[in-house]
Amino acid sequence: MQVRRAQRARITAIGTLAVLALVAGCVERSPESAPRPIPEPAPAVPSESPTQTQAATPSGTEPSFGQGLGVSGNRLTLDGRPFLPRGFNMVGLLTPSSCPQPSPVGLAARAALDEAQLREARDSWAATTVRFQVSQRALDPADPLHGEAYVERVVDGVRLARDLGLVVVLSMQDQSIGCGTAHPLPTEATLRAWRTLAPRFADDPYVAYELFNEPDNQPTVEGWRQWREGGSAPLDNQGDPAVGHQRIVEEIRDLGARNVLVADGARKGAFLSGVPFLDDPLPAARLAYAVHPYFFHLNRTSTLAQDTASWERRYGEVARVVPVVATEWNMKSNGCVPGAVERAPQFLDFLEQRGIGLLVHAFDVPGTVRRDLTGGTPTAIQTGSCRPALRGVGELVQAYFRDLQAPES
Repeated sequence: MQVRRAQRARITAIGTLAVLALVAGCVERSPESAPRPIPEPAPAVPSESPTQTQAATPSGTEPSFGQGLGVSGNRLTLDGRPFLPRGFNMVGLLTPSSCPQPSPVGLAARAALDEAQLREARDSWAATTVRFQVSQRALDPADPLHGEAYVERVVDGVRLARDLGLVVVLSMQDQSIGCGTAHPLPTEATLRAWRTLAPRFADDPYVAYELFNEPDNQPTVEGWRQWREGGSAPLDNQGDPAVGHQRIVEEIRDLGARNVLVADGARKGAFLSGVPFLDDPLPAARLAYAVHPYFFHLNRTSTLAQDTASWERRYGEVARVVPVVATEWNMKSNGCVPGAVERAPQFLDFLEQRGIGLLVHAFDVPGTVRRDLTGGTPTAIQTGSCRPALRGVGELVQAYFRDLQAPES
């Protein structure tokens, strides 16, 4: 796919001004979680190719499900046409009011979530998709934090987005802002939460379900086996046996939901290399996979060729076989590494060329995309600063999304 000239020109100028002034060594993640930097080479992965590890390659004829989000080969579709999701994460539905020690970030986002905010994302930023992060604990009927009021708040939030014509991804979270304990892998609580949530939107094909946010298994044969099939090893999973992603797929399908399902990669979404593809009980698979490529620039000396080879290994090769979406990304983790500012627009070009959609974290966390919650001013990297608040991707992302939108106008 041809690189869009307007986006390249604008962002290259930003990178040229800032790259020499950045200071190495800052590694700070978005408020959702804080994984360690991921060095190269990647951990050992299974030798099988994606097509060898997949029991049934996603392709074929879309099942009769009306309009909405679908899968065709290695691409998502919308109303039968190729679809490259672009948009934002929202944490405004994540923190339940029952949480005894609620996150200030979550509380502020909860108060700010309204139609005007979603309309701004759509109209001023060219977003087509929002990813609502939801609390596993508050959706689990066996958990003391569960309550019908929280469930209805999620329903109302999805309705706001859908009334504006936005595609919605619902991501099951067990991290701190959702009052969770950050299990490395899903548990029985994940299944109970999906039993609450999945039937609510089973009739809306514009809503996708992201099975479990940021599993933290290693991308090894043993790690992927536990990711897919569950069990108590190699990760003890905080003492709770892991539930495999395959079982979650089957459970959601047994509930009658035919929505597109999204499975995150290993090490908090950093790797899809070696992933054993899931089986969908539907006649034609409606499955996609997610990455969170926060560490997109290997180190201060890595060249574009080296970074591109890393992107290809971690998720680019898999994107040639199945749909892949970057359901979280920003520069908070990688922005201090010299060369990252220059590399960022090249990374976005790679995503576009591979057909990997992008959902940026987060529209309602000040300093990442927008400077604050009350205005539409995009963030920007400021020359000479390595402070987290001055490593926002707002201007970069706004230009990128508008360039993607231009051929649709």
